[in-house]
Amino acid sequence: MSVAALMSLSEAAERLGVGKEQVRRYVQRGLLPAAKLANSWVIPVAHLQAFQHVKPRGGRPLSAASAWAQIVAGDVDLNDPHRYINRGVLTRWSGTLGAVIDLLADDGIVISGIHAASRYGALLDPLPTEAQIYVERSTTADVMRGIAPDPLGGVVVRSVDPTIWRTLQNASDPLGVQPAMNVPETALCAPPAAVALDLVGSEHPREQYVADRIMVSP
Repeated sequence: MSVAALMSLSEAAERLGVGKEQVRRYVQRGLLPAAKLANSWVIPVAHLQAFQHVKPRGGRPLSAASAWAQIVAGDVDLNDPHRYINRGVLTRWSGTLGAVIDLLADDGIVISGIHAASRYGALLDPLPTEAQIYVERSTTADVMRGIAPDPLGGVVVRSVDPTIWRTLQNASDPLGVQPAMNVPETALCAPPAAVALDLVGSEHPREQYVADRIMVSP
């Protein structure tokens, strides 16, 4: 990624119309991916533009249990996705093509976002090292073996506690279709509202469109 495609926290604050410390809090909460470059934090411009599309409204986020109750019921507001941020602790990772393929075939995950969209009739075209998944918090280290933490990585992981994990698994169904990356058709696919929430904050307009379409599909 070129330096021209990055901006400082101060520049991001000016673009968003908030203080620098507020941008830092967005980064700390995983809402904005950022990395250190020459001892300064920088944010990819594409991610900032996507964040502007779904900027937090300022209301208090739901608890994990309340967020998942609404997600399972399909009752979410895609105009305020940060209300559901507690659905999982977000981290980013990077790995080789082979490592990501192995990850997506792991039976300890629930697939969401770009790969899960195929279940709902939308064939997106993720990069070979992109994925969006849910894992149970205590198993994260084992599931992510061979894939390294990376604040700008394309593998987006949301870790949930055991109680939420059971709720998520019970609300998930087999993918049932063959998306990209040879993901097994038997892989568990997150509920539609979770998939839509994981897509709506993308920097790609196509994924934002698919998120809306998933929520209005019968």
